[in-house]
Amino acid sequence: MLPQHVQHYQALKESLVKLRNSLEQAKSSATDLKSDHRQVQQSFRQVSSLSSDPLTLELAAQVGAYQTEINKQLRLVGTDLTFLQAARQQNTFAQRQGQIAQRLEIMVDYCNTLLQRLGKDEAEGLEGL
Repeated sequence: MLPQHVQHYQALKESLVKLRNSLEQAKSSATDLKSDHRQVQQSFRQVSSLSSDPLTLELAAQVGAYQTEINKQLRLVGTDLTFLQAARQQNTFAQRQGQIAQRLEIMVDYCNTLLQRLGKDEAEGLEGL
């Protein structure tokens, strides 16, 4: 059902925001960031395992496209975190931190778009009853 999709995408968005907040805190260690990244990956796995049966074909295609992009950005964040951990110069560290923040913002925007679209689709489905 759509409420289940909305719930899982909201959880994914919250875990992305938590990782972004951890990234912005200067005292967060690379280990903490990696842990938060694993939590985001777990949330994404739950989202990607949801059935597309209750979705319209158009919405299922859109969700699939967004999931592909989120997966790509999530993998890139993992790579960036590894490079962030290895950064020795402050400039390099700041650059990696900026790249990660940008990728996280993109994924949050994707989640917001999906939540909006899923909510709209759910409302349209209820009107038909």
